[in-house]
Amino acid sequence: MTDVECCGGAWSRCGKYRRGYDPGAGASRSARTERLSVWRNIGVVDVEDHRGPLTNADVIQMVESKLSDVLIIHKIKNSKHKFDTSSDALVKLTQAGVKDPVIMAMMEP
Repeated sequence: MTDVECCGGAWSRCGKYRRGYDPGAGASRSARTERLSVWRNIGVVDVEDHRGPLTNADVIQMVESKLSDVLIIHKIKNSKHKFDTSSDALVKLTQAGVKDPVIMAMMEP
């Protein structure tokens, strides 16, 4: 059985991962990350479904990780999100180094 097969079929058909099975249990963190990356690329795992919507904290984390504005905006536009765009939150985003184009993307419906 390969990493992408389960019960004789592909993970996407089996759905075992979606029911809480952790196929990376016991593996090193880098091995689990690599496996999830492969599964994500073939459309088996959607990590956001397991984490919840994108938040202000996620955007700040991406900015602090030095991701480009283009990547952050793409992530915002292609993800479920729940942003706080109150005046106080906008000030905190600006203080954290989030640039205006990213903040504008966060404010779009």
